[in-house]
Amino acid sequence: MSKKFFFLISFLLFPIMVFAKDEFVLECDKGNYYIDDQFICRVSINQDASYDEIDFNYEFDDGIELVDVRSNYEKVWQITNDKQTISAKTKSDTQESGLQEYGILLFKAKTDGIHSIKLINIKSKNSSNKTELTYDDVNSEVKVISANNNIKEIKINGKVLEGFTNTEKLYSLQSSDEKINIEVTLENEFATITGAGDYTFAKDSNELIVPITVLSENGNQKVVLIRFYKDDKIQSGSLNGILIKDNKKNNLIIDFKPDVYEYYLNVTSSVASLEISPEAGNGEFVKNYGKQTIKLLNGDNVVQIRLKDDNGNIRTYFIFITKTIKNASSNNYISNLKIDGYNLEFSKRVKNYVLEIKKNVNKLDITPALEDDSASYIIKGNDNLTEGSVIKIIVTAENGARATYQITIKYKSVNYALYIFLVVAVAGVGYIVVKYKGVIKDTYKSLSKKFEVKNSVKNTNVKKSIDKKAPVKNKKTSAKPVVNKEIKKQANTKNTNTKKKTSKKKKTNKGKKKKTSKKSKKK
Repeated sequence: MSKKFFFLISFLLFPIMVFAKDEFVLECDKGNYYIDDQFICRVSINQDASYDEIDFNYEFDDGIELVDVRSNYEKVWQITNDKQTISAKTKSDTQESGLQEYGILLFKAKTDGIHSIKLINIKSKNSSNKTELTYDDVNSEVKVISANNNIKEIKINGKVLEGFTNTEKLYSLQSSDEKINIEVTLENEFATITGAGDYTFAKDSNELIVPITVLSENGNQKVVLIRFYKDDKIQSGSLNGILIKDNKKNNLIIDFKPDVYEYYLNVTSSVASLEISPEAGNGEFVKNYGKQTIKLLNGDNVVQIRLKDDNGNIRTYFIFITKTIKNASSNNYISNLKIDGYNLEFSKRVKNYVLEIKKNVNKLDITPALEDDSASYIIKGNDNLTEGSVIKIIVTAENGARATYQITIKYKSVNYALYIFLVVAVAGVGYIVVKYKGVIKDTYKSLSKKFEVKNSVKNTNVKKSIDKKAPVKNKKTSAKPVVNKEIKKQANTKNTNTKKKTSKKKKTNKGKKKKTSKKSKKK
């Protein structure tokens, strides 16, 4: 292969690294939080250098409290909280690097408003090489929805309404002014008001009733009525009784008396509307102020029943209805989340997840189990899934509090480096086989012959060895004892040498005899 080709393959096999700036992040979940609700703030670090410990201190106002500190990855991190110092350490002293969402801070809201959470003295440590990195302080804010619908002050034509309290529903004031200006100051900046402004008495009317309505941030309504009158005229209009039914046709009983003009009624959060059916005793109903159906809002609701007598004087009966929401559940947690074919490590307090799926999956079979049966949920974004798709599970509690669980879709990654390596390896082997086909064939034949010869020799030696070791029957004994090869060889050599010496000696003796015989003949 050429050098250029080798360089290209090497370049493809090595991953390209993108280095991000080291950072420490605090991010609190966004949502509609109410007093006594819990919320989560997440801490994460993105650092190139390895680390096995992270420490920081925290600060926040009295409107929230820290309930618990934990990790979403308990198999990796162990977190402790001691004297406003949170320390996170890896288990088994393992080293981590890159982006890690390692900590979860669980808070509880005690008061409404905007609350700030600040992390200071942030450090990451590496115990193996004794290095340490410090980070700038980080902070995040959380908004707790207010239920405050209280009125701080009311002014009538520039003068403060004396004796005003937030528990009183109706104020009657005599006024000779043709024009009346009402100013209202609220306790909470996030509440809204209707009813303040300029008013005038209707022509030939002795009475002006102005409702002041305050809607809190969480949708709880307060109603205060201010009744203005010019003089105390005798009003003869009256009722004989009032029949009240809710939207389920249940009768609601009030202690009615014709000469009592204010009534107070409490209903539960399940009551959606009321049907008011008054019975006139003296006079006739003013248009739209007789029989009526009222849709109830959370908090205060007011029904006015007006009758006109023969002289044109108007008598008004007031029914103040309070729809309570304090008993409504704020539980919007998912207790268990099942996704068919996937194992998601779910925790009800963790709102963000990343799920790896295959590219051909267009929709997931998701089944949430709610912790509170009075809550409800909807699923959005679970269609035509692609890389980066976000599935939202929105849970609404009985009191309207909403929580959103998010699942970010990620395609399962392919190890392209390994894939390229295998392709190159296979291609390389194929290239070698094709180019050196003849050499490989000859080498294979040569090795095969050597192997056959070696096996043949080995088999022959084994046969000889078996023949030598085979027992030989003796005439006197049934088996001949086994003799060591070396000893046997030495014995054979010795016998051979002995025979040779004996043969030589005989020849020598024969020669001597011949010489002796010759000498005898000579004599």
